[in-house]
Amino acid sequence: PPPASAAERAATLAPVARRVAAGMMPLLLTAPFYACAYYKEWYIDEMFAIVRNRDIGPEATLKDVWVHDFWGQDLWPTSGNWT
Repeated sequence: PPPASAAERAATLAPVARRVAAGMMPLLLTAPFYACAYYKEWYIDEMFAIVRNRDIGPEATLKDVWVHDFWGQDLWPTSGNWT
């Protein structure tokens, strides 16, 4: 067969390029949201919510989850200061 012209080669590559671009689109659109996954410092309340939270450990019961807030503090403390 005779060599294909540049226009013919471009026409055959266009659908492939569109498929590659469509496949890369989700990666490109979600990449900014994953950028924060690599920071190394705790941010504001993460120390209390994750590290010091009593409801995360193996000794926590289901009841503990219902009587503590997001940070693991009592919802109704005896001191009277509600969360």
